[in-house]
Amino acid sequence: MMNNEERLVVGVDIGTTKTVVTYYYPTKEEVLEWRPGGNESSIIPTLLAYRPGGERTWGHGVDQSDTHLIMMKLRIVGSPNIDSVDQRVISDKGNLPGDNRNDVPTQRSIADFLRCLRIAFRDDRIVSESIEVRRLPQIDWHFAMPNTWKEEGEIVMRAAIEEAGFQHGNDNARIFYMSEAKAAAIGAADQLREGDMQVGDFVLLCDLGGITSISQFFLFPTGLKIGNPLL
Repeated sequence: MMNNEERLVVGVDIGTTKTVVTYYYPTKEEVLEWRPGGNESSIIPTLLAYRPGGERTWGHGVDQSDTHLIMMKLRIVGSPNIDSVDQRVISDKGNLPGDNRNDVPTQRSIADFLRCLRIAFRDDRIVSESIEVRRLPQIDWHFAMPNTWKEEGEIVMRAAIEEAGFQHGNDNARIFYMSEAKAAAIGAADQLREGDMQVGDFVLLCDLGGITSISQFFLFPTGLKIGNPLL
C-alpha cells in the first residue's frame, strides 16, 4: 500500500512566453524537469490555438501557421501594460485574448492552456517511468504567482486553474500557491550542493521573466536579504 506521504509534487510556472513544469517524488530524491513528449527542452511555449471543430492545440503543438493566442498572462489585472510590449513579438497569427480574431476571455484561454498541460502530464508515460511507478500517485500541484498581480488578478488565475480541472475526479489532488520569488529561491537552493557555499557568501538570485525581471542578494546561510530588489 502506498504511504500517504508519497505524493507526487508538481510545480507549474506559467510564464508570459514560456512555461516550465518540474516534479518531485520522495523515492527519487531529486527534482525532475518535465519534457512533454520526450522533447529535448523543458521549456514549453505559452501558446494556445483553437482549430476548426473545437480542437485545442498548445505549447510545442502550435504551428506558426495557426492563429494562436499569446501572452495570456498580460491580460490579468496587475500585469504590465500591454502597450509597453514591443509589437514585433506579436505576429500576424499571434493574438491576445479578446483581441482581433480570437474573442476568447482571458480566464478561459488560460484554463484551456492549463487543461491541455494537465492532461498531457498525466498521460505522459515518461513521467511515471521516471519515478518508477505504474500509475501516477496523488498529486500536489504548486503554482507560482507573480507578486505584481492585484487581488482581482489572483482571483482570475485561481478560477482558471479550477476550471482547468486540477482537482478533477477522485484523484484527491491538492492545489497550492506561492510567489514566483519564493519558487525561484527554492529552485536556486536545489541547485546548490553541499560544500559549494561557505558562511558569509552572497547569492544573487535573478528571476528573468518574459516582461518583468527581479534580482535580490541573499546572505548564506541565514537567507538575510541584502538591499532592495533590483527591478
